[in-house]
Amino acid sequence: MRALFSRFDLSESLRRRSEDLRRSIGMASAAELQDPKAWEARFTGRPVELDETATTIRRTEDAGRAWIAFRVPFSGETVLLESRPSSYELSYPVGEVEGNVLVFKYESTDQTVEGLKGRFQSDLEKLKRWLAWSRHDVDRHKNQVHDAVGGWIQERLASLAREQALIEGLGYPEG
Repeated sequence: MRALFSRFDLSESLRRRSEDLRRSIGMASAAELQDPKAWEARFTGRPVELDETATTIRRTEDAGRAWIAFRVPFSGETVLLESRPSSYELSYPVGEVEGNVLVFKYESTDQTVEGLKGRFQSDLEKLKRWLAWSRHDVDRHKNQVHDAVGGWIQERLASLAREQALIEGLGYPEG
């Protein structure tokens, strides 16, 4: 198990996505620029949403030690679970990501039902706080992209129109 949200800086990742979006729009054809919402969706990200109702448990053994693993399915972008949001606490949630499932493992030796369930609930609540901070950053980024993408598309369309006028003004057929 490892610390979640500790590999990348989310603000920096989102800033790079905005740069990639602007650069991609700057190279697009007029036909590709017709759907601003598609551009937004492609570059803004989907926050992680847990499906707690589908949580399962699994008993495993590793090197002679017994473990209970709580498995919580989720949707959204896995990379967001590796990216530290702008708001955070110093105690990172710990778990494993297996596809679209978050796994919380606890050694089962000398555990009570109440103790094990309490540890899992505490870890899940910590995770939810971090997900809320992550969602806030992603939503703020989506709003910034939404506000900017129309202008970027208009800039590109104007550039394409100037290029077309230049070509037509030269008096030679395209070929």
